Amino acid sequence: MIKIVFTNLMKNYEEKNVLSVDLLTLETQGVIGIVGKSGSGKTTLLNIIGLLDQTYDGYYSIQIEDKIYEFSFLTRKEKEAARLHLFSYVFQDYNLLKHKTVLENILLPLKFQHKEIIISKIENILKELEIEDLKDKDVSHISGGEAQRVAIARALVSDTPIILADEPTGALDVENSINIMELFQRVSKKFQKQIIVVTHNISILKFFDEIYEVKDHNVKRYN
Repeated sequence: MIKIVFTNLMKNYEEKNVLSVDLLTLETQGVIGIVGKSGSGKTTLLNIIGLLDQTYDGYYSIQIEDKIYEFSFLTRKEKEAARLHLFSYVFQDYNLLKHKTVLENILLPLKFQHKEIIISKIENILKELEIEDLKDKDVSHISGGEAQRVAIARALVSDTPIILADEPTGALDVENSINIMELFQRVSKKFQKQIIVVTHNISILKFFDEIYEVKDHNVKRYN
């Protein structure tokens, strides 16, 4: 069970209000969509959830089973430690290192965090994402859809409970967008991950288990 709670969230940027949320609770164990027009504040919300942006007012907590992280009461160092433990990220532009192989890119989080590399686990992820034949290829020689699969594999090897994806289909065509969303659904169930996806692409809404809309600086369940 994963439960994300915001109370009285207030985010300002250069004296302009960006987000003002009385209460927001995300607790679906699946794929959650955060939608809204460009500039609505949805990426700002995602960055706050992932502790990349810590300059806000209000209460923020995450409960995972019987463990509760009350970020409003943690030091910056404690938040950074929690961020590495809780979150992995998938970006629109993939954020892969060019002139490195697929496998080298996937292993980066484990090397950065000095975690053990378990070959059988990595092979299982490569197989599930159907990129096992690409592992020795330079990422500069693979397609956009394949690159996004590599980015998802990299997020999965970190073995964090929550994956945050910012416009993961933004650089893809319709077919690859559908493939990536179907993949999110599958890996969420198989690997027991909560995946939160920010998007302005309304054509992929059917792939979400729960949808929220950022509008007029507020966040409400999407109808």
